[in-house]
Amino acid sequence: LALGASEQIAAARLAHQLRREGQSIELALAPMRVKKALGEADRAGAKTLYVVGEDELARGVARARNLATREERDVPLPPVGS
Repeated sequence: LALGASEQIAAARLAHQLRREGQSIELALAPMRVKKALGEADRAGAKTLYVVGEDELARGVARARNLATREERDVPLPPVGS
């Protein structure tokens, strides 16, 4: 989930990296509220929701939320050009 245009670019880089690692990824291109994204991810059977908001982008991370346990952790965003 990317909350703005700059965040979408970072989220696309993260999605590309995760796909190279063998994960199945859906990228939400339209901005939406986190609560709605959580519901959609849960209905789709996703295990993890990655959020890239303004604060996360400034820190160079995505917030990864395990949908089963609700635990959250920071995941480094890939550098530009990767």
